[in-house]
Amino acid sequence: MKIQTYTSQGKLTEKSGAIFNPGVTVPLSIAGAQARGATQIASALKDVANWAEKKQDLIDKAQATRAATVYQQQAEELYQKLLSPRDEQDPVLGVNLFQIDEKQREAMWAAGKKKIRAKVRDKFGPTIGSRSYRAVLDTAIIKSNLTLDRNFSTAINKRVAADALAAALSEIEGRFNDLSDPNLSSGDAGLISKELESKFRLLAANGLQTGNQIQALREKLGFETLSTSIRMASDSYRGEEGVIK
Repeated sequence: MKIQTYTSQGKLTEKSGAIFNPGVTVPLSIAGAQARGATQIASALKDVANWAEKKQDLIDKAQATRAATVYQQQAEELYQKLLSPRDEQDPVLGVNLFQIDEKQREAMWAAGKKKIRAKVRDKFGPTIGSRSYRAVLDTAIIKSNLTLDRNFSTAINKRVAADALAAALSEIEGRFNDLSDPNLSSGDAGLISKELESKFRLLAANGLQTGNQIQALREKLGFETLSTSIRMASDSYRGEEGVIK
C-alpha cells in the first residue's frame, strides 16, 4: 500500500499560535520581530559579556599602574630619607638616620623596599583580577628597583669614599705633625716618610686622590722631611747652651 507524502502548505499568518492560545491572534509583524529579536538579544548578550571582560581588563590595568606609581613614590621617599637624613629621630623608622653608618643604611634600604612592596601588594593585589596584570606590577617594581638600587649604591659608595678620604687625610696630617717634633730621631723620621709614601700610593690606587693631589702631598712631605733634616743637622752643631760648636 502506497502512503501519500504530505507537504504542509501553511504560512505565517495572524492566526499563527492561536492553537496554543485560543482566541489570541499574533500580528504578522510581531511574529517576525520575535524571530529577529531573539538574534538581537543573543548579540546584545554577547556584547555585554565582551564589555564585562574589557571593563575588567581596564580596571586591572589601571590598578596595576596605580600600584606601581605608589611603590615608586614610597621607595623614592625612603631613598631621600636615608641619603639626606635630618639630625633627629625618624618617627616611622624609630632611629636617627643622621647617626647611622653606611652598612646600616644599606640594610634599612633593602628591608624598607621589601616592606613597601608587601604593603602595595596587600592593598592592590585583591583588586587586580588578572594574573597577567599582577605580573605587570611585579615587573614595574623590579624596573623601579633597578634604577633606585643603582643610584643608591653609587651614593653610598661616594659617601664611603669620602669618609675614607677624610680619615686618611687626617692620619696623614697627623704624621706630618710628627715630623715636626723636635725630639724626633732621624730613624723615626725615615719610617714616617716611608709610611706616608705608602699611604699616598693607597690613596691613588683607591681613586681617592688625583695625580696632582698626590703630587701636592709628596711635595709637602719633601718640605717637611727637608725641614726635619735641617733642624737635626743644626742641632748636631749646637752645644748644651745652644751655641754652634
